[in-house]
Amino acid sequence: MKKHLSISLLLFATVLTFSQIPEKMSYQAVVRDAGGVLVSNSVVGMHISVLQESATGAIVFEESHAPTSNVNGLVTILIGDGDPVSGSFSDIDWSAGPYFIKTEVDPSGGSNYTISGTTQVLSVPYALHAKTAEYVDITETDPLFSGSVAASISEYDVVQWNNKLDAEIDGDETNELQSLSKDGNKITLSHNGGMVTDSFNTYLAGEGIEIDQFTISLEKKLQVGDLHAGGIIFFLDPSGEHGLVASLDDLDGGDGVQWSDRHYSEIGPDAKSATVGVSNTEAILAHQRSTSAAQLCRNLGPEWYLPSNRELYQLFTQELIIDQILDNDGDPTTNGLVQEKTEPTLAWYWSSTEQDQFHAWVYKAASGDSSKHGKEYTFRVRAVKAF
Repeated sequence: MKKHLSISLLLFATVLTFSQIPEKMSYQAVVRDAGGVLVSNSVVGMHISVLQESATGAIVFEESHAPTSNVNGLVTILIGDGDPVSGSFSDIDWSAGPYFIKTEVDPSGGSNYTISGTTQVLSVPYALHAKTAEYVDITETDPLFSGSVAASISEYDVVQWNNKLDAEIDGDETNELQSLSKDGNKITLSHNGGMVTDSFNTYLAGEGIEIDQFTISLEKKLQVGDLHAGGIIFFLDPSGEHGLVASLDDLDGGDGVQWSDRHYSEIGPDAKSATVGVSNTEAILAHQRSTSAAQLCRNLGPEWYLPSNRELYQLFTQELIIDQILDNDGDPTTNGLVQEKTEPTLAWYWSSTEQDQFHAWVYKAASGDSSKHGKEYTFRVRAVKAF
């Protein structure tokens, strides 16, 4: 049977940077056979190529991997950390793009690559591209700054200050420079005799340029765990600019809620999607008499919905990050995902995916799996929305 690589919303790339090169790029994909069945717990042969200018362009780097898929068919590799074939990942000049990543797969674990796919790197990884930024011109127009002593500070002066933090500069021990620091739009020179402060406008550094101390970084990207769009990010697409957020707390008040108030009535195909919670939610709202788990989600706003079974699974793959942030932010109105072991039914969450006339799918946080349950049962609800 011919197999193919299924690349869904779970496929993404993340740049990992270290104190020195080489950098690496995390890459994930879900492998399914031609019938849509996951290739689970199997060694998968992979050949990765980085192409320049087009999907058929020159190969600037290539390597091979032999990862093992998990029970969900997910394989994870670090591009730049495989068995080298040609080129050097750390030598790629990301400013000379566009670049494309070509993935070739042998589902049997060998090097007979029968599956291939090519994806453009739409957003240059800022941590890699930052290596090429040798000069950034920052023009200061703040008249208060221009008229201050700080306006004449040169790069040479900064070097001298850093070399003499613990040295006597002018023979006066009460005027010894101790540190040079930046807080917001303030540069502070600290010395034994007190503090001297001047300000400058950091916004003039430009859109997408962030200044931290004396390090200039290009373009800050969104990350899983960021508070964004009224929720917390648990999924990002390959662009790093769009994805899904979850509500900051459960919506059921801690006691759970029924899937719908029409327990034994089947909605049908419109509510059976395992991946698209938006359409499921609309079908449930049109079918209910007055209340449902989907209605609690919609009460947050028109873009919020009850996640599908697959979206709920994606949410719980990031539970450690979400719990760490929401349980430790000092805000009692934001809470992580419930995972009680002693009373597991209190840690089950409704999805919007209907099974049949009597059942819908739930995710069991305590055990980490999905199952179907009667619509009349009361389980927890967490809303999601796209951004």
